[in-house]
Amino acid sequence: MPGRAGHADDFVQAFALGNVRGADHILQPADLPKTLRVLEHDGTTWIICPALAGAAGLTSDVLLDAMGQYIAGWLGPGDFPCALLWCRRLLARP
Repeated sequence: MPGRAGHADDFVQAFALGNVRGADHILQPADLPKTLRVLEHDGTTWIICPALAGAAGLTSDVLLDAMGQYIAGWLGPGDFPCALLWCRRLLARP
């Protein structure tokens, strides 16, 4: 990711993702766009987002909701086996 500075580079270096191709996803549910960096490697999807706090962060409920909806596209019931088991037990009660 040449030319990118900041915490995204720290994650790329720490997890040896320097040779992994990625894509940007722009969250813009309102007037302030925020960029998520999406990297996929060895069956794992890495989403690097701006800080959650501060002037440049994901500080609004609208942005956080948009990020949650975007990330939810990768999730399924199998990603939460304990919650799935709990729900099945709850539904099986008389």
